[in-house]
Amino acid sequence: MASLVQRIASQAARTFRNTKNPATFQQQLIKLKELTRTLTADDINFDVDLVRDTSKFNPESGEAPFTYIGLWEDKIFSMGVFVLRSHTSLPIHDHPDMFGMVKVLNGSVNVKSFSKVVNNDGTDLPKDEVMSSTDRVLHRVHLHGTQKIGTSDGVCVLDPLNGNFHEVSTGETPGAFFDILSPPYDHGIRRNGPRICRYYCEIDPAYDHDKNLRYLMEIPQPSWLWGEHAPYRGPSIQSDDSDSSDD
Repeated sequence: MASLVQRIASQAARTFRNTKNPATFQQQLIKLKELTRTLTADDINFDVDLVRDTSKFNPESGEAPFTYIGLWEDKIFSMGVFVLRSHTSLPIHDHPDMFGMVKVLNGSVNVKSFSKVVNNDGTDLPKDEVMSSTDRVLHRVHLHGTQKIGTSDGVCVLDPLNGNFHEVSTGETPGAFFDILSPPYDHGIRRNGPRICRYYCEIDPAYDHDKNLRYLMEIPQPSWLWGEHAPYRGPSIQSDDSDSSDD
């Protein structure tokens, strides 16, 4: 029988190979979510040495705040594991036109998510909004709040519209999470621009009646944010060349 991580990879390929049929896509997405929910650190032979250092991350130290383990990447999706040091974060960033899943494998992480507020004309800033005159890119978003996710919790899912802007952070202890993204990030030129990760700072418009309304202003990638790489030592993962029919 195929390993669990291979079955997840095969299901991810079936799920994201064709997203144009909403009913079929949702059925396949539910299957993928259920498979991913059962994944544990042991299933990918996770190296626990990566989470032994519980010291608080210091941005001035020159050390990497996270380690990344790449499991798989093709044109359809990518799979990997992020290991975050204690008291650090992947700052607010976006996943343009992408779907994503997060399953915690060790410790816990806090996920703070936002969704873009879209007007009837497809824009996301009021025409009379003073802040729109800035030379920085702004997005008007709805804050969903912060959710603490541990190993016994389910899968956190985002899509191109819901929760697409988010921050992942840790507290007193490190946290490791399995991550699926589809399509993966790229640096190619597309009609809507490249699928690259952009970073933001949060602006709270205290004058507004909606306490969950925020503005996210695009900023350069923080200088302290960089990652080390560790090898994947789990079961081998093969390409799934089967068709996209339901099974």
